[in-house]
Amino acid sequence: KYISLIMVAPGWSVSLSCTGQSVGSSGQFATDTSAGLTVEVQVDPPPVVSICDTTIYVWSVSTDYYQTFSVEVSETVADFDVTVTCETAGQVTGTELELSFISATVSVGQSTADLPYRVTGNEDGDSVSVQCSAQSADGNQYLSITSVGQTATFTSKTISVSFNPSPLVYFSTETLTMLLTLSEELPAHSTEYIFTCAIQDLASTTEADTILNSGDCYVTSTESTITTTAPVTMTSTSDTDTGTDSDVNNNTITGSGWEMPSSEYTFNIGDLYKSFELTFTGDVTVAEQGLFSVQCCSDTLIATSILIYDLAPSIYTNITYMSDEEDVDTETTYTNPGYVELSTCPCDMTENMCDITCCCDSDCSSSQIELFTCTEGVYGGYRYITDEHNCEYVDYQTTEGTTPGYNVVLCVFLNNTNFLGYFYSVDTIADTSTDYDAYVDAVDTVYSYEKTDSVGTVEASVADNLVGYTQGVAIKSLTDDGMSSYVTLPQPMLNGQCSYTSPVSYLTDMTSSCVLEPTPSICSKVSSLSALRYATPSTVRDPACPGYSGVLAQHQGSVTIPVSVEYYCLSDTSDYLLSTTDTVTTDGTVSSLDLDISGSTSTTTSNPRCYFDDGFTAPPDPTYNSITGICSYSVLDVSYEFIWNGTSLVELIGTVLMGDLALGVDSTFTVTDYSAGTDSWVVEGNFYALTSTAAPGTSNTA
Repeated sequence: KYISLIMVAPGWSVSLSCTGQSVGSSGQFATDTSAGLTVEVQVDPPPVVSICDTTIYVWSVSTDYYQTFSVEVSETVADFDVTVTCETAGQVTGTELELSFISATVSVGQSTADLPYRVTGNEDGDSVSVQCSAQSADGNQYLSITSVGQTATFTSKTISVSFNPSPLVYFSTETLTMLLTLSEELPAHSTEYIFTCAIQDLASTTEADTILNSGDCYVTSTESTITTTAPVTMTSTSDTDTGTDSDVNNNTITGSGWEMPSSEYTFNIGDLYKSFELTFTGDVTVAEQGLFSVQCCSDTLIATSILIYDLAPSIYTNITYMSDEEDVDTETTYTNPGYVELSTCPCDMTENMCDITCCCDSDCSSSQIELFTCTEGVYGGYRYITDEHNCEYVDYQTTEGTTPGYNVVLCVFLNNTNFLGYFYSVDTIADTSTDYDAYVDAVDTVYSYEKTDSVGTVEASVADNLVGYTQGVAIKSLTDDGMSSYVTLPQPMLNGQCSYTSPVSYLTDMTSSCVLEPTPSICSKVSSLSALRYATPSTVRDPACPGYSGVLAQHQGSVTIPVSVEYYCLSDTSDYLLSTTDTVTTDGTVSSLDLDISGSTSTTTSNPRCYFDDGFTAPPDPTYNSITGICSYSVLDVSYEFIWNGTSLVELIGTVLMGDLALGVDSTFTVTDYSAGTDSWVVEGNFYALTSTAAPGTSNTA
């Protein structure tokens, strides 16, 4: 007899058993005694095709030019080739980019393909969503109606230009090499960018700020004289031209005593930067200081740099001449600097000229001092009066007491060098090899960068020669591209800060808690609030790309273990928010909160599994709503339970608690929990319930 099953939706496996009940009074079959074997039934989702990048930037180039993007199917193609087609999705208003796609074929045994597309209209239009589907040439492995994966956003690619160094440069040489750099190489079939450049004298830092922040182009022509506070002329002088390529013209541009080899630079396909050299054209017979700008403009792009120069006269010394009367054997006597003031202005390094940023230099005029920022601090040390960790710092204190800072143990009062007040002793001359060797022998130790004992986990010194794991060795993971990494969880350090890439060690229980300031910047896919930063189920395949890391069964192996993760979405996350009255101790615990989390039964059973949690779909990235200030899908608690046997891992079972967090709330901090441990040791996050066992199947509470 066959029994029909109605498959409502794919997801986790369920246990199924059947019983029989006789009709009438025979009593041959009874419900409570006729149950057969229990089987696990699981409905797998159909395979899908995914665009590997969630955002694709489109070059606005010729409509005849095809660009490409990568797609990946979630299940390796079997038996028959698969055709992938893509199209725009969602409501079209007519203001979006207009794109045309060409189908691509994924051959048997393959899972990826590059799909060509081109811009057909609205080159600078609004972003558009695109989705793809797949259809098998025969059979039903891939069906267009069921294989549609996640959408990707196609948006126009913008290019920018800048100077390097930029935007404010101090220098004291008669030449300076600069790069005019594009943010991206120009792709094939793109139009060229022609930049016209000019030098402009500046009278004050106010004028420099105006030019730097205005966004306007003062370059008007490559053939005319530009009138500034001091005339800047551009003349055709091919004798001084240093550019011979077709993309550099023969106009040398001069101004404020400085010269560029060309007034025009052309970027063609494949170009990323153009290099040129600024040269001082005069003789530096006296100290020269000044302020000028360099600007290059195209039809749509502008790059501006402000330059401050400080040139000293060249000093020539005849090193071939020495008087016969010079006494080279007599030592020079120096007064002990510990008792004599050697310099009343330590930053005055150059005789008879103004040193930039040295306000105590008597050679600097008041107008010169206005051009730069003075060097701060006392001689020999620097006192951080406004250090954010200083107990006296006004922002460190609130009306309700001091806030939890980065350093929760001590606050910084004086940040100083250990050697302040110490001076090198005046040694006698070493004019023989014996004297020199005596000095060398007197040195207690000679520092070397040679690798010695390892630090941290039992990784470098022992684990490199291991095949399996031993206690204390960091657990390894394997990325989808075959690169080796580590299973990590955030853990606090001794100074109270949190390390977000601390390895989880084999047979080592741990529990940790990290305090985060609730600002919108932490709501991102690369922060510790993202579920993708942690272990994901080994069965995940939607989206098909990017790939997901697996956990290695052995330290030097290549086999990965099954990973299952349950995701619970909390309706109330208030327990994870700290007010300014809560105190955080050095071990990461919170004195004013009594939280029972760490994947405990009460926490998981009182909250539903997240909507996406079917064992096949990857968890979403944290999403920030700028209107409500809510960060959705934030990770609050992570717990790992490892099943092990001897020196090998067998399975990883994870529990992740997620919820919505209100960010940008004054004086509150988010607490995120992590733990790890194994049949079974448990490693948890924040507040972990830790267990350990001597052998699989036997557990003891730790």
